[in-house]
Amino acid sequence: MLVTFLALAVLWWGQTRSTATYGMPGPTTTLTLSSSARSATEEQQLTAARQLRALLTQEGVSMVKASQGDGDPILVVLDPKQRIDWTGPLNTDSRSGLFAIRGTYSSTVWRTRGQAPLAPAGRTVLGTVSVPGVTPSTSSLQFVEPLGSAPLGTGELLLGTTDPALIARVSSVLEESGLTVENTQRQPALVSLVRDTTVATAALFAALGIVCIVMSLALSLPEQREEIRLRRMVGATEAALVRERCSRELLEVIAGTAAGALGAGAAAALVAQAPLSPPELGVLVVGAVVGGAVLWMARLLTFAIWLRLGLRGAGA
Repeated sequence: MLVTFLALAVLWWGQTRSTATYGMPGPTTTLTLSSSARSATEEQQLTAARQLRALLTQEGVSMVKASQGDGDPILVVLDPKQRIDWTGPLNTDSRSGLFAIRGTYSSTVWRTRGQAPLAPAGRTVLGTVSVPGVTPSTSSLQFVEPLGSAPLGTGELLLGTTDPALIARVSSVLEESGLTVENTQRQPALVSLVRDTTVATAALFAALGIVCIVMSLALSLPEQREEIRLRRMVGATEAALVRERCSRELLEVIAGTAAGALGAGAAAALVAQAPLSPPELGVLVVGAVVGGAVLWMARLLTFAIWLRLGLRGAGA
């Protein structure tokens, strides 16, 4: 059960990390955009946005920019190499306009009434698109539009690169539009995984659980010393004893793993107050198989070591 929880924790970490990047894969850099003392006209801001689109298209770098504060509730996207799964409609539709984010208020109103009250004046909604992690409970974003259709404005801009030279060029273009740019490097995946409290807690309990099970077996084995000694005297070999133990342990581990997986799944669904999703069910099965295999091997190794050392100490 504990290893299954660990597998689910890793899945949830991955989903959270993907949500934070709106599904953008690979290493990323976050730029925080704020207003500066340097003023720029709307035309200059629009020109800077188009220059940025040309630069990133030439370099093949994806970009996602989320508005903050009083800005329009729009996610600005550029994905020249189509690395972000959900940006397909933006890349295939050549018309100028917005896409409502599915599940939001604007998406519901647009589908039922053909209107989008929160859309900026003069902008047309062309359709809907699903954005990972963007829901009414987690975000106020309502629309998605391609880069270059309007000035960027303030907010957070996510770049699909960590190249310092390219980041400097992007920052220069943004500063020309009257924005102050602050670079925030994103943690590498391994560092983020290690520092995730849910994963760390689940890993600690899984490790302690395996240690406790192995120690329990090790403490019970001396009670079988006399039986094993007698079996060795009538011809049983160490290999035969280990093979017999292998079959016995396998049945016990399968039964325990199945019960643990069911318990973990029920507990996770109860806490979330919703049935597990297909990815979670898949990870649940994989976690149960891996956990059972690790436990089975750990118990067999413990028995084999004790058998060798215990019988040698008994002079068998």
